[in-house]
Amino acid sequence: MSETDAAALLGRIGDSISGHKSFGPAFEKDGILVIPVAYVFGGGGGGESDEPAKPEARKKGSGGGYGLVTWPIGAYVVQDGQVRWVPVIDPGVMMTTSALAIAVVIRSLRRKRRRARRRDNR
Repeated sequence: MSETDAAALLGRIGDSISGHKSFGPAFEKDGILVIPVAYVFGGGGGGESDEPAKPEARKKGSGGGYGLVTWPIGAYVVQDGQVRWVPVIDPGVMMTTSALAIAVVIRSLRRKRRRARRRDNR
């Protein structure tokens, strides 16, 4: 990967994860301004090899890439000169978080019970 290719890739990564991607296009409906907000994260990498991929190949190998994820988290709502934050409630995340919390509590109670039995058996 040449320096210009690497610089171009890094430029595209920077554009993709910049702050303007966190805010969606604002829109207005019935006198209410809504500005959607997302959590944006990603990563990337690149590299090159001095060794050909196959013994019969004569060219060096290089490559790069990146991934980007955006997750809607809420919106700013502007109404009558007041701004308020309205979070997105994701049922899947809520269920997963609740299940994880319940599992941690159950595990803690089981450990506590086992320790109490061990003390009683001494």
